[in-house]
Amino acid sequence: MKAQTKSLPRLLFIPVIALLVIGLVFIAYQRQSVLASGPGGSSLAEASQGFVDAFAAKDPERIVSYFADDVIAMYPLESVPEFGIEVNLQNWIGAFEIMDSHPITSDIVAEAKSKDVGYTLGRFCALGIQDVGDLCGRYVATWDWTKSGWKITLLSALIHEDVLPADVTGN
Repeated sequence: MKAQTKSLPRLLFIPVIALLVIGLVFIAYQRQSVLASGPGGSSLAEASQGFVDAFAAKDPERIVSYFADDVIAMYPLESVPEFGIEVNLQNWIGAFEIMDSHPITSDIVAEAKSKDVGYTLGRFCALGIQDVGDLCGRYVATWDWTKSGWKITLLSALIHEDVLPADVTGN
């Protein structure tokens, strides 16, 4: 009877290990298929270019469509960060009412090997701001891969006097 008791746990050990291995392989496969698909099949570079295009179109709703729900954004003329999509949307609606344009570039796009986080660096110019003129500088955006695609979780933009409108517009 003792021999049967000892062999039963051994017999269960092999199927349990097999199930664990199969489960881990399945999880890894599913993660890779999700990460490889990108937002609508696009890469972080394509998402970043879409963000650039949204600024070129002066489209606040399209701009914030690249933001995560809990985005934190720090803008050059603001002393405190802006939290969330709705606050940022109102900020961009107001900004485009007092400026001619706001082109940005996407100079560096870096994606983690895990393919679920990344960052972009670029330049911006707020051109023709009423009573101010032009304000140019650099920004950094951190991105996360979500179920609805690449989303910016943190955006920080600062004025840099060595960035000129021609650096951003190409003119």
